[in-house]
Amino acid sequence: MVAVVGLGAVLLLTGGGGDGGRAGSVATGPGEGAPSLTGLPEGYVTHRDDEAGFTLAHPQTWIQTIRPQGDVRLVLGAGDGTTLRVRVAELEQAIDGSNLEEIRAVTSGIVATPNPTVEKRFLKGDSFSGNGLPGYYYLYTLKNTETGDDAVNAVYFVFQGRKMNILMFQSLSADDFELHAAEFDTILNSFRSDPSPPTG
Repeated sequence: MVAVVGLGAVLLLTGGGGDGGRAGSVATGPGEGAPSLTGLPEGYVTHRDDEAGFTLAHPQTWIQTIRPQGDVRLVLGAGDGTTLRVRVAELEQAIDGSNLEEIRAVTSGIVATPNPTVEKRFLKGDSFSGNGLPGYYYLYTLKNTETGDDAVNAVYFVFQGRKMNILMFQSLSADDFELHAAEFDTILNSFRSDPSPPTG
């Protein structure tokens, strides 16, 4: 079972920082064709990206807001400012459990990219492994220095061979994050990544 740890729980476990709590796991599907996503809650639909090679399920009320552009393969909106963004990038070498640490600086660098109008506060970050797919996840808040608004991001880097799948869940407030936590959990549990093609 994937655990998208609720923000309140993380603050309680870590005192607002540190590395407590638990990581999630990501289910992996077969390497050929679109895997069958079964046992989903009522009201979920399946999204398949044949080009990028992934499948996931999401609430049917979440609307796709942009067409795939480059490595940004999917952006879904829940209607209240909560979004899911899926990116897929190709790496120079395959990543598995034995060399996961080699990619940590890359994932940490991606989430730490500075923005002059946003202050980031990292609450949690760790490696995880689920059903053979290794990865890293990060939970952090973002304060808009101009408006004072706080957003919450949970970012999962899921590696399948030479593919780096990035799933970023964002809510515009801690309350919205808590409200959608169960949906995040179901989406992440449903995620399937096809193996990267063999190098020629």
